[in-house]
Amino acid sequence: MIVPDNNQQSLYRALLTRTDDGVTIFTCPLIPELHVDCCQYPTIVNGGTTFHIASKGVVKVTMYAVTGIKVAESQLIDGTNQITAPYAAGVYILVFDGTNGNIQSEKIVVK
Repeated sequence: MIVPDNNQQSLYRALLTRTDDGVTIFTCPLIPELHVDCCQYPTIVNGGTTFHIASKGVVKVTMYAVTGIKVAESQLIDGTNQITAPYAAGVYILVFDGTNGNIQSEKIVVK
């Protein structure tokens, strides 16, 4: 069992148990890294209105409907960027692809 302590420098290991013979072994050590390159706000918006995305550096953002259809794609610059929400109500996934290889996703609800 892993018990996080909110310390990003902590070393984590998981204890694995084989089901066939009950032998236990720890995994290799892991130090978690928090990557927050983008932050969008608010998370609930009206259709056709703009919302803000704060970016640390140049980031490509792609918006998908929950059906998997690509709705929009844009290049963000360092700082605060404005994006227009789709007119159709629903849940959308924003995928942020940073120049450093980090990929993260957030969801936005359009009402």
